[in-house]
Amino acid sequence: MSELLPKEIESVLPRISDQEGNKNPTVYAVFQFPLSGWIWFVTEGDAYEGDICFFGYVVGLAREWGYFCVSAAAKYQNRL
Repeated sequence: MSELLPKEIESVLPRISDQEGNKNPTVYAVFQFPLSGWIWFVTEGDAYEGDICFFGYVVGLAREWGYFCVSAAAKYQNRL
């Protein structure tokens, strides 16, 4: 799927909504962007239109649960 997501993690990553209601969901991957200070904690993911999109906790301008995609992470990684 992506170089940013190792196959070992991809094979065990729950689909989006699989951990819904879990008060302490498992984090399977963390993407950090040092120049922006943003951190994305991946708890679930699904293939979507040739991409993989995640649900997880984002620490950026705000701290919130939300969706993000590998294509967006790769775009920022290439700028570093």
